[in-house]
Amino acid sequence: MIKFSDLLLVFIEALVYFVLAIAIVELTAYPFLALPLFLLFFIIHLTIKRRKKILKFVEKDFRKRGFELTDEKPIPFSDSEISIKPSAEISGLPIGRFGYMRRFGRIFTAKTNDGQLMELKARVTKKWNGEIEINIDDQEEI
Repeated sequence: MIKFSDLLLVFIEALVYFVLAIAIVELTAYPFLALPLFLLFFIIHLTIKRRKKILKFVEKDFRKRGFELTDEKPIPFSDSEISIKPSAEISGLPIGRFGYMRRFGRIFTAKTNDGQLMELKARVTKKWNGEIEINIDDQEEI
């Protein structure tokens, strides 16, 4: 689910933001212009993460559960849960983050073995040991 090109893209994105922010602070008399740049960076980062296609990485796991995936889309922001939790950190990473590498929330369109078309709201988690964990939160027949 995570390729070297994904990591390279995030690194380049952060590097460009850093260089532009330093340039704005040093070359202009308006250092507060770095704030809109940060918001732009955050929006671009979220967009890149949401557009990542993971269908080919999880097809086999869903097939074992009796689903044949046909399409995927990110979970809308209105359905997303945002929570702020206090957390202890180790080397700048929250303790809970050591349980997984990356987590994606997706809505998959799938066919069951019976031929029914279903919409599955799922959380796909890539763990540090390389295994993929899938939690299906909601199933709706289309």
